[in-house]
Amino acid sequence: MPKAFFLEPGLFARCDGLWYEPGILLVVEPGDRVEIFASRDGSPGMRKAHYDYRQLDAKEPPVGLRGDWRGRLRLSLSRAKSSLPSPMARRARHGWAGVRAAA
Repeated sequence: MPKAFFLEPGLFARCDGLWYEPGILLVVEPGDRVEIFASRDGSPGMRKAHYDYRQLDAKEPPVGLRGDWRGRLRLSLSRAKSSLPSPMARRARHGWAGVRAAA
């Protein structure tokens, strides 16, 4: 069963030959290995850690990874938008609420 994580800010990860930046969902499947790198001038720098699939636990993620990917969506909604009526709040989550075409 795949395990999903987000990277902490300031880190990069490599899994199954693909590079991941913070904010991108990192999916680890059985047999995969994840390497965590420190960010240096916006690109991967020194390797900080590496984990096998068996070492990863979404409930208690290791250093550099966050397992709260469902909670991340809830937290990304600013407090100002959370007080909006329900239909408007739904649109606000998608980032296009309040945008009007220039006349």
